Amino acid sequence: MGYTAEQELHIERVYNAVSNKQGLMDVSNTGSLVERSWSRCIEQHGLSPTQRVSPHILEQSDLRHHEQAFVKTKELAQHSVNQLYRFIVDIGYTVLLTNNEGITLDCRYNPESENILKKLGLYSGTNWSENVSGTNGVGTCLVEESSVLVRAGEHFFPEMLNVTCTVSPIFDSNGKVIAALNASTFTPETASQNKLVARLVEQHARQIEVLSFMQDFRDCWIIRLSPYNDVSDIIRAGMLAINDDGMIIAASKNAYNLLYKQFSSLKNKYVHDVFDVSFSTIVDDFSKNVQVNNQMVTVDRDTIFFFDITPPSMPKRSKSPSEKCHTVIKCKPSRCKTHPDLAALTGDDAHMQLISKKIKQIINLDLHMLLIGETGSGKEALAKAIHQQSNRKDKPFIAINCAAIPDSLIESELFGYSSGTFTGALKKGMKGKVLEANGGTLFLDEIGDMPLHLQTRLLRVLSEMEVIPLGGATPIYLDLQLISATNKGITEMLDKDTFRKDLYYRLNGITLEVSSLRDRTDKHKVIANIFETYATAKLTKISDTAFELLKQYPWPGNIRQLINVAKYATAMCSDGVVREEHLPKEIQANQQNQIQDHLKISEYEVLLNSLRVNKWNITNVSKHLGICRATVYRKINKYNIVSPNDT
Repeated sequence: MGYTAEQELHIERVYNAVSNKQGLMDVSNTGSLVERSWSRCIEQHGLSPTQRVSPHILEQSDLRHHEQAFVKTKELAQHSVNQLYRFIVDIGYTVLLTNNEGITLDCRYNPESENILKKLGLYSGTNWSENVSGTNGVGTCLVEESSVLVRAGEHFFPEMLNVTCTVSPIFDSNGKVIAALNASTFTPETASQNKLVARLVEQHARQIEVLSFMQDFRDCWIIRLSPYNDVSDIIRAGMLAINDDGMIIAASKNAYNLLYKQFSSLKNKYVHDVFDVSFSTIVDDFSKNVQVNNQMVTVDRDTIFFFDITPPSMPKRSKSPSEKCHTVIKCKPSRCKTHPDLAALTGDDAHMQLISKKIKQIINLDLHMLLIGETGSGKEALAKAIHQQSNRKDKPFIAINCAAIPDSLIESELFGYSSGTFTGALKKGMKGKVLEANGGTLFLDEIGDMPLHLQTRLLRVLSEMEVIPLGGATPIYLDLQLISATNKGITEMLDKDTFRKDLYYRLNGITLEVSSLRDRTDKHKVIANIFETYATAKLTKISDTAFELLKQYPWPGNIRQLINVAKYATAMCSDGVVREEHLPKEIQANQQNQIQDHLKISEYEVLLNSLRVNKWNITNVSKHLGICRATVYRKINKYNIVSPNDT
């Protein structure tokens, strides 16, 4: 099948431009960038625009090789890729993330367009390097190492005449290109739309760079620098990584671009060599909570910059290769065979010490106790410790989880039954947990899940301090300490009448709130103790990085989750050292999520800014953002944005 008239004209344009004849197209919007690329395609890569081409898709084995090498960058970029796609999906764009060889390793697209996108190669596994796919957004961006807009007629091969690509390179802390972020569309676009998409792509590419820089130098002070009074503008801001001595150990590409006139190199210079302020002054101001964001500094006495500073989020780098794995705790593999006592559970946490003091004052008064705390925070462990320290320590400690027993069985489990009470019952009957605990301590966990009809019976038992088993006639006297626990909002249950108020006041002789792990002031010691207790024999130390991640993690599952993590991590390490990679993925990802949240570009802010700039004219906002009016209204409702005219 031959070429269309439009494709024939395009081929002629390419040859005319490369042979230095007057091209039949205007490439002034990109200077000579497109012509340079066309020349490379013909003269260096041996390509011809008359070649019949289809997307160059890698074999699975080759693709896996590239994917494995790209894991870290892909994980860093996830949030930015997702966010960029949400911004531009409504105007028909697809988002691609490639490595520095032009291989697409991540993409976001509208499933309705999947077939046409595969035909065009806008899909994972496609090689967009210039020497294979000719002039295109990704390939040309990687060669030029700059942001590019390659419109439909500027591609090398005529098969791409209906595709427009906007691409920005992503640099590492050494100034080398590590990836490219691409937004492509095969629908007609406008100049204003191109401008908006170009800024969004550039913004998100810089966001990925910032994430990468902060991740690589999270053990350093980070200075963000801008010639404008807004260092949060990541497109223009540069970043410097500073050690505790005030020496610059790394600079982002933007930082070099900002300071290249004064300094050919920044690495190993001290802050006071570059700016008119010492690093110690900046750190002192920061430690005293003096405002240091958007502060002015000068370079060579006349060039003004604005800066802010972020402290290290990880331990310091070791000064020699042999010190890269520091000993944080030396774990002695001596699994505790006895239950931790009250002092061990209290630790150095101020709140738990107050709880312990109260417990000691009332421990032998047979006062019913209600423990409130998050799941896994150690309520049952505290109940056991109370029992072991009381006068009843030689008597039974019986625990029952009210949420784990079916409603049909919980009554017989609690109160027991007499012989022949119901079909399937034991011939001799069963005592029940309440009677098993007689003389000792009964622990009712998840008391908030007890059915209402059983709450009534429990209230009677506690009021009379006697129990009649199911099918029985003679009451049995009780002498026990009752400790209840819940992780639910008990006051809300009282308001909704899902928990009896009279039972609550009977259970609540004293309420003790158990600290969550993340709120404990001695969290680092708790973590160390748990790892020491549950370590395998081969474990000897935990790296600084891994221990810092453990301290920063919010621990939604509290002590129970920490115990599981300790068992997992010690099983995963092979040389006696728990490192970052031995921790579960959710803990490794937590630090990354914190950085991403700190740098998040808000769709809400983009929309609100456009509304203000366009004086709340929805038609103008629609044109400005390149989305339809209905989408503008939908997003206004989504974020509950109210026009000042409506207030």
